[in-house]
Amino acid sequence: IMNTMPFDAVSVGNHEFDYGVDNMVKQLSRAHFPILLGNVFYTN
Repeated sequence: IMNTMPFDAVSVGNHEFDYGVDNMVKQLSRAHFPILLGNVFYTN
């Protein structure tokens, strides 16, 4: 749904982690817009 809306960018908040990091990475990889994220360290 979000890919059909005219977002300039979105930011990641605490609730994006509710279903685990693996799920968040999977969902965000589908985005067709920039994602802003800070203060998170992820190796993979």
